[in-house]
Amino acid sequence: MVRIGYPEENEWLYDFDPKSLESQRDTLKQRYDIFSFWQRFPDTDPRYKYFMEWDNVAVLEIKSFQDWWRSISRKTRNMVRKAKKLGVLVREVVPDEEFWKGIVEIYNETPIRQGRPFRHFGKNLADVKAKFEPWISQSTFIGAYYEQELIGFIQLLHSDKYTLMSQILSRMKHFDKAPNNAMIAKAVEICASKGIKYLIYGKMGSDSLGRFKRSNGFVKRLVPRYYVPLTLKGKIVLLLHLHHGVKGLIPNVIKDKLRPLRKKMLRAGIQR
Repeated sequence: MVRIGYPEENEWLYDFDPKSLESQRDTLKQRYDIFSFWQRFPDTDPRYKYFMEWDNVAVLEIKSFQDWWRSISRKTRNMVRKAKKLGVLVREVVPDEEFWKGIVEIYNETPIRQGRPFRHFGKNLADVKAKFEPWISQSTFIGAYYEQELIGFIQLLHSDKYTLMSQILSRMKHFDKAPNNAMIAKAVEICASKGIKYLIYGKMGSDSLGRFKRSNGFVKRLVPRYYVPLTLKGKIVLLLHLHHGVKGLIPNVIKDKLRPLRKKMLRAGIQR
C-alpha cells in the first residue's frame, strides 16, 4: 500500500503553492509516500515538472440563462417544466433550523445511493450543522419543495475562479418529479445573475451521474494533477504507475460493467 497526501485546504476552492512542499517535505514524508495536487480550472496548461496525469472536472460555462436553456436538449427542458407542473417549488434558501432538519431527513432516507454506500447516511442534526455552517458565508443554498416539504437541496460554494456545486441531493421517493433538473436550472439562473462564468459539478464519469451532468450542459475539462514522491516507496510506485492501486489496473469499460453488480450486492445485503 502507498500513502498519498493532498493539500490540507480544500483543493477545489484554493490553489496549492508547490513551493511550500520543500519546507514541509521532512514532515510530509513521515505521513505520506506521495503528495498530490492539481491546478484548478481554468488553469489547464501544465506549469510544473513533477510527474503529471490528466484529471478532470465537469464544467458548465455560463453566458446567460437563456443561452444555457437553448443549449440543453428538449428532453432536459421538459424535465425542468415537469417539476414545476407537478408542484415542485425551487427557490434560494436562507438556511435555518427547519432547512437543516430537512437535510437530515434526506440524508437518512436510504443507506445506498448511486449503487454505493451513502457516506452521509446516519448523520444527525448536529452533524449536518457542523458540515455546512462553516461555509455559509461563501455559500448559496437552493431548496426544492413539494407540499412544503424539503425534497432536495443544492449547496453552491463560491470561489475566486468558479462556483462549485458542492452537493446536490433529493429524496428518492420524489425522483419522478425531476427536482434535480429544476434545481440545476435555478443554480444556472443564480450564477448568471451574479456574473459567475463557470459552474463546476465535481468530476465527469461515464456512469449514470455522468450522463445526467452531460444532459444538463456540463462538459468534461482536463486539468493537470501532479504526484510528488516523498519516499523511496513513492518513487518506485510512480515509476511502475501503481499509485492508483488495484482499481487503477482495471479498465474503465470493465468498471462500468461491474457497477450494476455492486449495486445489486449492496441492495441484497441491506434486505437481509
